[in-house]
Amino acid sequence: MVSRRATIKERRTTRSAFLLILLSIGLLGFLLFFGIPTLARFAAFVSELQSSSVPILQEDKTPPGPPRLDEIPRSIQTSKVTITGEAESGSTLKLFKNGEEEKETIVDDSGSFSLSIPLSQGESEIWATTTDQNGNESGESRRLTVIYDTEAPTLELTQPQDGETFSGDNKTIDVKGKTEPGIRVTINDRLAVFGSEGEFSQRLTLSEGENTITIIAVDKAENKTEKQIKITYSP
Repeated sequence: MVSRRATIKERRTTRSAFLLILLSIGLLGFLLFFGIPTLARFAAFVSELQSSSVPILQEDKTPPGPPRLDEIPRSIQTSKVTITGEAESGSTLKLFKNGEEEKETIVDDSGSFSLSIPLSQGESEIWATTTDQNGNESGESRRLTVIYDTEAPTLELTQPQDGETFSGDNKTIDVKGKTEPGIRVTINDRLAVFGSEGEFSQRLTLSEGENTITIIAVDKAENKTEKQIKITYSP
């Protein structure tokens, strides 16, 4: 009787152990096929979430826009010219004259700059570029042309002659002469009429007695040549 009960108990214990082993194997299989990949995906998700919260610094490769240069006189009498304008604030501005770098400066916080450069006699072509703090260089600005000119214009008076006398119907005369093309000529404060090669003329009506005629030639740099003659008219 005792032996039979022991046998039954032993069978039950064996069955429980077998079921426990099967359950363990099933749980292990579940973890292998489902649990570990799920944990791996979860870990990857957490890692990606953390990395996305860290800001990524991207290198700026966009060049600044070309500087904007203010207008300057076409011709000047001074040996220096001041160039002003606007560019990206904090950038390094380089100023060029006739293909050679003349000066450089840092553009201020307002985006403005001002530079004075020396001029050689004659014509100079001026432009600028900027380089930002990441080393990106702009294209060239528009080109400015300036003429440094200290020479007075030529002025030749062909008629009438100084001291000449007119009478009768010759009360109205033509004052004629020649200068360089592009020169402004006034005769007794009246603008003369110009030809294509610098010749000029102006008609004047004489007063009885002595008449003073003042001829002034002025170039674009405001250099001036002046001549004065006196003629006489009698009815």
